[in-house]
Amino acid sequence: MPTTDQSLETKKAFEINTYWTKLGFKPIKNHSVEFSYTRQDARDVLYPYLLMDAIYDKTDRFNMNYQIDGISDMLKSLKFHLYYTKVDHWMDNRYRTGMYMATDAKSKAYGGGLEANFGDLTLGFEAYKRNWDAVNYTGMGTQFVIPDVDTESFGLYGEYKKNLSDKLRLVAGLRLDTTKTQADSSKANTNLYFAYKNTRSTSKTDTYPSGNIQLFYELQKGTELFVGLGHSVRVPDAQERYFASRRMGTDWVGNPELKPSRNTELDLGIKHSTDRTLIKATAFYSYVQDYITVHNQNRVNSVPGVMNSQARSYENVNAQFFGGEVDLRLSLTQEFFLFGGMSYVQARKETKPEKNINSSNVAEIPPLKTRIALRYDKGSYFGEVETILSATQNRVDTDLREQKTSGYGVVNIKVGGNFKGFTLNAGIDNVFDKKYFEHLSYRRDPFATGVKVPEPGRTFYVNVSYTF
Repeated sequence: MPTTDQSLETKKAFEINTYWTKLGFKPIKNHSVEFSYTRQDARDVLYPYLLMDAIYDKTDRFNMNYQIDGISDMLKSLKFHLYYTKVDHWMDNRYRTGMYMATDAKSKAYGGGLEANFGDLTLGFEAYKRNWDAVNYTGMGTQFVIPDVDTESFGLYGEYKKNLSDKLRLVAGLRLDTTKTQADSSKANTNLYFAYKNTRSTSKTDTYPSGNIQLFYELQKGTELFVGLGHSVRVPDAQERYFASRRMGTDWVGNPELKPSRNTELDLGIKHSTDRTLIKATAFYSYVQDYITVHNQNRVNSVPGVMNSQARSYENVNAQFFGGEVDLRLSLTQEFFLFGGMSYVQARKETKPEKNINSSNVAEIPPLKTRIALRYDKGSYFGEVETILSATQNRVDTDLREQKTSGYGVVNIKVGGNFKGFTLNAGIDNVFDKKYFEHLSYRRDPFATGVKVPEPGRTFYVNVSYTF
């Protein structure tokens, strides 16, 4: 078990060291390969909104890409991608008062894919396997809260692009995936599953199609209209299906019978550009069948050792999302540029009083947000001032005790330049040291304290890079 002698009064809020490297070269004509590796080592990261802090969080990421171009008149290119990720994460409450608790979480994932381009048509496949294992230690004993869950997925896809006329372009895609999630039955607390969800299942396989079709029409020179219709699927993750934790007062349990969320979305947009102006506006409507929401689940079966009458869990409901965004770029002179943007989302979900789902609001939906920036850019150096404004978020999920979040406005400044391969960027975020909160509720985590944590105050940063 990790230990430390440093007192809390003298500790930093966190210490994170990140190292990365990237290597690319062309071994032969028309062949290119790229390798990248990132190592992140975080120590003693304090989480005021959780009941525990991260003593360490170690992450390794490896990526490899290989591409062959100009293979033949029919086969334009081949792309091969391979990746591996590993995370080792320990949290405990040694800096808190109360009964000791700790969680040791480990995750690793590896996968890859192959993509072939035939000009207008692109075909490919990809596959991955992820393992997620988490053990919780408390006065109630050792619990395999995420019981060594494997997620295996394989997908085939194709995309077709075609100019139907001088003014009309088509993009269409189809995809078929199959995903299997399986928990270790010797570790899974199936008593909790049965007590609250009336099942002891530890395995689920989902096969599902998805796709999209998009049309781009040039209304006049510099003005393009866009319409798109798509259908996508998200399979429940290991926590949503197989989490299991006995706690005092209220348990926390996944739902092994969760269905994948199926999103059907319509997008509309317009883009207008001239030598000095770029304006983009989009709007969307999304219907999500079997959206996954957090709820309070009543116990449905009496099981020895399960004493609580209610647990925090997950349930499928149907939900609707709609909104849009606008982006603006205006060249005031050759060196001065004005940027602007605005985004807005509304969301509603069906209620299920029998499942204690009474609020029609979807949790953690962002409020109206605006960005305005003025930039002076000479090419070799630049300076920028921006303001970010957020409206009050009062559309909250009262079932989860989500709280209203007040609006705010912050100002940021940044400068930068480049010289002989060196690039320098520096800035000040939140110049006026404004105290504000983001809209996220932090109520979803089973170890949440319920405390809302403010965003950072005035922050200074400098980044230097060298390219050769």
